[in-house]
Amino acid sequence: MQNIMEQILTGELNSFETYTSEIDKFVNDQTRIELIKILRNINKYELYSSHIHGLFHSEKVLLFAYLIAKEMNLDPVSFQIIVDAAIYHDIKRQNDFEDPFHGMASANAIEKVVTSEIYNDKKNLKMLKAIIDIHSQDDKVAKRNFGNYELDLEEYDRYKLLFSILKDADALDRKRFVEASEVALNP
Repeated sequence: MQNIMEQILTGELNSFETYTSEIDKFVNDQTRIELIKILRNINKYELYSSHIHGLFHSEKVLLFAYLIAKEMNLDPVSFQIIVDAAIYHDIKRQNDFEDPFHGMASANAIEKVVTSEIYNDKKNLKMLKAIIDIHSQDDKVAKRNFGNYELDLEEYDRYKLLFSILKDADALDRKRFVEASEVALNP
């Protein structure tokens, strides 16, 4: 059986709650094929098991990050990093509550999960870890977080762009919370 996002992308699941018509504004046939290929290769067993931060959340964050990255015309390596970060940013969550440290725990475990050969270059793996770590923290600590991963200073702008995409994509899925919730999207 297909996962929920694949059903939405193929039109097999179409209801008010899926916003299929809105997704269709941004997703063409080629994009659908690319996204479905990525979705089919998600290592679901590594994801946090939850109705809030589980597979469907990761799929939606992937969709948003993918669309933002395509719009920004990211280079292939940065694109792969943001795709992997979107999918696996919550792998070490312990609960569905506010937790500023789950990003660091997920960053520490990510190299056991990702398989792309781009991570043979350690700077790409460090970048992936850094953006996963910062996604759950306040932007005020972004510079310190960057330094924790021993990345070259000339990589800071790339880091800032990638963590911004991840944070935005993650935040866009917060629209699922009611407006009165502490974790609802605050535009």
